[in-house]
Amino acid sequence: MQFPFRRFQLFVILCGAAMFSGSVVATAASSERVLHELSAQQHGAGPVGIVSDSQGNLFGATEYGGQFNLGAIFEFSPNAGGGWTETVIHSFVGGSDGSGAYTPVVDAAENVYGVSTGAYGGCNCVYKLARNTQGIWVKTTIYAFQSSQGSVNGVLVIDAEGNLYGGLSYYTNGSFSSVFKLIPSGDTWSETTLYTFSAGAVSNSTIAGLVVDGSGNVFGTLSETATATQGLLFELTPSSGTWQETTLYTFLGGASGGVPVGPLFVSNGNVFGTTSSGGDTRCEPHTGCGVVYESLKGSGGQWTQTVIDTFHGDNFDRPNSPSLGGFDSSGNLYVSSATGGGECGSVFQLSPNGSGWNTNPLWNFSEGNICDPVGVAVTPAGNVFGITLSPGGYYYTQGALFELTPRSSPGLWGLSLVYVFPFTDGQWPSPGLVADAGGNLYGTTQYGGTSNLGMVFELSPTAAGWKESTLYNFNTAAGGAYASAGPSPLTADGKGNLFGTTAFGGVSSLGSVFELSPKPGSGWQEQDLYSFTENAEPLGGLVFDSAGNLYGVNNIGGANGVGSVFKMSQNADGTWKETEIYTFAGYPNDGANPYAGLTIDSSGNLYGTTELGGNGACIRVKNPVGCGTVFELSYSAATGWTEKVLYTFQGAYGNDGSSPTARLIFDGSGNIYGTTSTGGMFNRNCTEIDYGPGCGTVFELTPSASGWNETILYKFIGGREEDGSSPSGLVWDQQGNFYGTVEDAAAYDYGAIFKLAPSTGGTWTESLVYNFGSGTDGRFPQGALVFGKSGHLYGTTVGGGVVGGALNNGQGTVFEFTP
Repeated sequence: MQFPFRRFQLFVILCGAAMFSGSVVATAASSERVLHELSAQQHGAGPVGIVSDSQGNLFGATEYGGQFNLGAIFEFSPNAGGGWTETVIHSFVGGSDGSGAYTPVVDAAENVYGVSTGAYGGCNCVYKLARNTQGIWVKTTIYAFQSSQGSVNGVLVIDAEGNLYGGLSYYTNGSFSSVFKLIPSGDTWSETTLYTFSAGAVSNSTIAGLVVDGSGNVFGTLSETATATQGLLFELTPSSGTWQETTLYTFLGGASGGVPVGPLFVSNGNVFGTTSSGGDTRCEPHTGCGVVYESLKGSGGQWTQTVIDTFHGDNFDRPNSPSLGGFDSSGNLYVSSATGGGECGSVFQLSPNGSGWNTNPLWNFSEGNICDPVGVAVTPAGNVFGITLSPGGYYYTQGALFELTPRSSPGLWGLSLVYVFPFTDGQWPSPGLVADAGGNLYGTTQYGGTSNLGMVFELSPTAAGWKESTLYNFNTAAGGAYASAGPSPLTADGKGNLFGTTAFGGVSSLGSVFELSPKPGSGWQEQDLYSFTENAEPLGGLVFDSAGNLYGVNNIGGANGVGSVFKMSQNADGTWKETEIYTFAGYPNDGANPYAGLTIDSSGNLYGTTELGGNGACIRVKNPVGCGTVFELSYSAATGWTEKVLYTFQGAYGNDGSSPTARLIFDGSGNIYGTTSTGGMFNRNCTEIDYGPGCGTVFELTPSASGWNETILYKFIGGREEDGSSPSGLVWDQQGNFYGTVEDAAAYDYGAIFKLAPSTGGTWTESLVYNFGSGTDGRFPQGALVFGKSGHLYGTTVGGGVVGGALNNGQGTVFEFTP
């Protein structure tokens, strides 16, 4: 499982016996509860289309987001201030409710209908959303299809009488596709199959589009059949209680278009649609970029096909996934494309001119504006609205609603951004929390927040439970254009101020050091203390010395490009100065790429780890980079800062750990303890391709007259229902036991909390005291645990939570564990 700013391991199964140091004890009974479940897109994210009702309200669906991150149905309605109000009218919860990834339809009474699907037991059904007497939207399933009927696809249309039509596809024991009709009778609905394309005639085909004309005839497209490999257009006509199917046109590819996609529309009895290929073969790929076509019914009942626009791959006219948005009262047809245009999509208008159609570009989207239009809708008043996947040109954003308006000059249109789907919480909390004397917890997230660049949050215990507050949202106001600020865990100064680093923040987007201070009265204020101007990526957080100086590590940069250690000291005027106090040299004599934060002793010496470096043979390639080190930095007025490598890891090839990525801790005798994320032993569960095999270790370094001696206290063996892998940092309890988390494996393959207890004879006994991943629990714990005021342990997971069911890994949790 991969998450940002972590060197993740790729595990493959090997044959062989598992041998380990210490012993494993079965999972103990424990008390764990989730204090907060992060859900950053409760207003929806990833819109897939938009439709208008008769009153000009807009409805659509999002592929993910919503309260449970499984998609949502939203409404945009005009408000008294001249703007638009977005309301999530349903958040899908998975299971029998399914998930929403298809554009809905609206009837004359403003009820909303759609298709709800999903793997792992998701609903294979059609739903209805209607307001109750209190004006609250209520979702009901009006028909659930059996698996033997096929899988309902996303196509759903409605006729003037309120009947619904859709498509089914079946790929087991003979492929076929069928068209169904749902007929309302009071509160119940009956289903009838209008026509089934026989098994053997259909080859991995889907009903690509459907539309009903004013006479009740149904038109549709198949994306592919055994005899029509480029798809076909068909008509279903009621006749004496049955339905007659007629193939109106077989797509041939080339200039006439191929592989029909998207919605269909009927105007003056003619059928309009789009194809995803064919047309001008000069357009990449060489099969063409598609066409807009019109199927015309002649006086003798014969149909002819006419291409009214060909996508040439130039300027605004190079679409991918073209989608028709419908007609206005003047007979103009609107089309959107997700690519092409300036750089990332376009919207254009096709206008009848008596003998053909004129193509009028309305808007070309480009990076830095809004991008990837996935649908347009024309309201009864003639307003043109569209939906995009990505406002601002950054693909991590959530989508937006825009309006296109004709300007006074003929042929010129203006675009206004109506609504951007917001981030409402953090996502993927950074490893580790900090607790204050009042029992409040503070942490950061890698994503989410108002700009999806991460945020700083506070969790406060109340009589009603734990309350989350957003203290600060990272943003690009400083001039950066990074995909995530990458905030580190926080450090507190004892005066209520919080300090941390961002891996990609600051003026140059190369990293920064920040302070967050409570304002008088209420609120918090963020200040960038320093912005790095060369490659740095400060990770792991900061540590104070007794004089109030801050120390941290850069994962890259320095004179040799493999990381450095820096100091932040405060000037007399309150500003801060950054000084690089050591730069790593890397393999074979020094460490490289420090990942974890530093630890400081009472004399002001600094201790830390590097993920790589040293002379270990973890990567057997021409240019080895080592297995990691433990180092000490000590200061003297005469020589400045001096580094000493205390220990060099040898990896599983040397029966040792590798890749330490967690902060060190000390005992009262000056011994050092830590973990390695890989290494330990060869076994069937963990073989990390990049940095050598093994599931990780817990180690002790003991000072002696000749140097430091290493002892492996425990080697993790990984594997489901056996043990965990990829351990994080350690924390002591008052009885001398270690607690920590393993990110992977364990009972549900989603990580666990482990306890390491000293036994007689100098051995240690490991037990998994809590396994993550059952139900709505967190998944993939990272970072060291922290003891709170209550004596309970607190930590974070980067996945799971209420959105962590079978369909989704969730966006992270903050949890409490009672030993």
